[in-house]
Amino acid sequence: AEKFSAQPGQKAFSALTVLAQSAGEVQLCFDVPPESFVPAPKVMSSVLRIVKKTTLHARGFETFLKTAFAQPRKTLAKNLSVRFEKKDVVAVIDSLDLGPSVRPHEVETSLYHHLYKILKGDIDGIEEKNILLKRKKVRTFLLISSYS
Repeated sequence: AEKFSAQPGQKAFSALTVLAQSAGEVQLCFDVPPESFVPAPKVMSSVLRIVKKTTLHARGFETFLKTAFAQPRKTLAKNLSVRFEKKDVVAVIDSLDLGPSVRPHEVETSLYHHLYKILKGDIDGIEEKNILLKRKKVRTFLLISSYS
């Protein structure tokens, strides 16, 4: 339950957190003690509330998140460079003002969507190469675009 409702920077923040928060607003309601079940489990259970706000449509986004969180103690750039060109990953991370040593659990959900769209070359039909060549314009574009 903690992985669903974790915030960026917390140890429990993971790919599962990003997917859950992408689908809706996640709220940890309350815990249910083991003695509420027969037989009683050896763990504490929790009730989650997820208010759906959108339908996830990018199947490749899940694969992207698995890559980003594959080695949580490594930097995000190191993890993503397994699937994408390292220079492109570094340029995109820099354009989003994340810093070269940012770890996967330190990045907000909305920024994962931007990272994915940019690396896949899918921001309003703009080619990936054009975005990476014009990093300063990317920063301006991302600031005025709506997060979705």
